[in-house]
Amino acid sequence: MKLTPGAIVRVVMGDRGFRPIGRLYRRVFVDLDRVADAIGPIPSTAHVLDVGGGDGDLINRLLVRFRDVRVTMIDIAPAVGGWIAPELEARTKRMPETSIAAYESSKVRVDFVMVNDVFHHVPVAARGAFADDLARIVVRDRATLLVKDIEPGSFRASLSRWADRYVTGDRHVELVDRAAMVALLAPRLPGYEVEDSQLFVHDSPNYLIRFAPKR
Repeated sequence: MKLTPGAIVRVVMGDRGFRPIGRLYRRVFVDLDRVADAIGPIPSTAHVLDVGGGDGDLINRLLVRFRDVRVTMIDIAPAVGGWIAPELEARTKRMPETSIAAYESSKVRVDFVMVNDVFHHVPVAARGAFADDLARIVVRDRATLLVKDIEPGSFRASLSRWADRYVTGDRHVELVDRAAMVALLAPRLPGYEVEDSQLFVHDSPNYLIRFAPKR
């Protein structure tokens, strides 16, 4: 297996040593504090499903802000949530090697489904099926869907795409603009309202769209 530049640095430094570098690298592309702010208030005792959760740095921020919230992180990768702070682990369930369809079969209800920088990693031909899987669990539970991604067309967006392709090694990355994201998801969520948060204003080209059931 060919190691990517990012994987080589992680192997050489070890996961703990890599964290400050990884966080600094990510900060070039996104301000996670602004993402957490854009997600907005989450009711106490809510259950959040984080799809494609990655290392968990965004979840750290949410669990500090909303102290009664529980999070389940799923990822098809062999590891997920490796950077969750020890004091927050009791409110976090990590499920590596778990797809949305596999989680849906558990019948565990969720209040929010969060998809953070995942869609642009899904091959274009597979995005419809991925959206179908998301919609089934969102509609089943009348959950709120929060989708964060990157608007193409700026230097920062192009740099992010280049880094994903040549540093992290995901050569099929293609960014999804906001209009295309709404066109993909809104028809699959009947009875839902669409709201574009202020994230794009405060941390362009990052955006966060909220799909919430009409009350």
